Amino acid sequence: MGRCNSPSSSVAQQTCLTPWVLILLLGFISWITPLTAGVAWTPTSPSTTPYLRQPGNPVLSWRAGSDNLLRNGDFEAGLTNGWTLELTHGQGFTVIYAGKPSPANIPLLEGSASALCNGERTHGYNAIYQDIQLPANVTSAVVSWLARMSGTVVPYLYALRLEVRDLENRVLATPFAADQSTLPYHSAWGHSADLSPFIGRKVRLAFVVAVGPHGLFELDDVRVQTTPLPGVEFELFLSKGGPISETNLLCRTSTLSWRAAGLQPSSYYRWQVITVRGAERTPGPAWTFRTADPFLLDHYEVLPVASPQVVGEEFAFRVNTRDASDFEPMKAPAVGTAALNLAAIADERVAPRLLISEVFVATEYSTKTAVEFANVSSEPVDVSRWQVAIYDYSNYRAPHVRFTIPDGTTVSPGAVFMLHSRGKSPGAFPDFYAGSEMSWYLGYSSPAGVALLDEATNLVDFIDAELVEPLAVTGPAPVGLDQ
Repeated sequence: MGRCNSPSSSVAQQTCLTPWVLILLLGFISWITPLTAGVAWTPTSPSTTPYLRQPGNPVLSWRAGSDNLLRNGDFEAGLTNGWTLELTHGQGFTVIYAGKPSPANIPLLEGSASALCNGERTHGYNAIYQDIQLPANVTSAVVSWLARMSGTVVPYLYALRLEVRDLENRVLATPFAADQSTLPYHSAWGHSADLSPFIGRKVRLAFVVAVGPHGLFELDDVRVQTTPLPGVEFELFLSKGGPISETNLLCRTSTLSWRAAGLQPSSYYRWQVITVRGAERTPGPAWTFRTADPFLLDHYEVLPVASPQVVGEEFAFRVNTRDASDFEPMKAPAVGTAALNLAAIADERVAPRLLISEVFVATEYSTKTAVEFANVSSEPVDVSRWQVAIYDYSNYRAPHVRFTIPDGTTVSPGAVFMLHSRGKSPGAFPDFYAGSEMSWYLGYSSPAGVALLDEATNLVDFIDAELVEPLAVTGPAPVGLDQ
């Protein structure tokens, strides 16, 4: 290993005699280096792909030359050596190999094999997962991967998410979730997620994907790496626009990631990681990303309140407006002019009394398209002015049909009622009619979902019959993954 014992004044210009080889493959830059512990290489987030716009507080992650805790993360040994398929409909994931025919002649991401989910041979949600034991004697763990989304006709990709599950397949966390609107098209990209909250546990890592009918999704080079590495630390440099220098040192850490803060919107940033072993400093390449442009108001940020506070006395606190990337939004209310209703939220949840019990879709075997609801409690439930939101292919983020249950409707314990497609709205208990069509076509990669909301539009229940990604639902109320 060559040495760089004399740091240059310009970090980005430091060189070393280490026999690295720089290759350019399909527009994605990789550093080929011996797997010697501690050499930082290949940015994994934010991606070097220019299509991805980063928020104001991105997690900067990098790989190091430590062992990969996953078996067969490059899929060179196919899908049976370490990985398990979870199929909903069709073929699910397969492996394409160098020198053999592939759909649309798509190139491999890396090496001689890549995992592929082909929308023409599968639909619905499909997953590929592997169980992994994260060591207890480490301080951080990061999973990283390469991917590419392509296709001939939109939609290419309804949803992609990385789930951390327990061994009984219950979702513990979703550290990454995206769809075709937030991922680059026809470009290889790298990303990563923090697994540090699960150190010391055996967990299941699952890549869950719903590909469009003419879409292709490739996955490769999945790695799980941990730190600290013996005797190794990393210096992280971050510069806005200009060259990187020693004055741009952001932190020195033994982990493989760091969350930046306070970045400006619509700006280019350069960053670099130097691996430090005692007096030896080995620089990696300089990488670039761009932050997102300001957008419309998405949420409010309540700043920390000083402690202690006296019961019964007023105290001041600050609430900031933020867009989806945590920047100051466009057309934000002037300071001090917004009226907000604040309420305390109890930690204890109350089980819903009324649930979506069944979904019917018209096929060649059935003529009914409807939703059934049931009172599963031991008390009557007044559902006057409750709402039913129907999500279909025309809009799976906000409801295509939004039906309000008439006043005076009470559901007895154990009773059920229906909301039918079309018909003369509103109908009467127990048969209500939406007055417009529920455009569901199960089996044809068509989104289908239902949300039940109370009179105050609080979410009571939600069901994803097919391809309605919970995290993508924004109206009339956000869903999330805990429904």
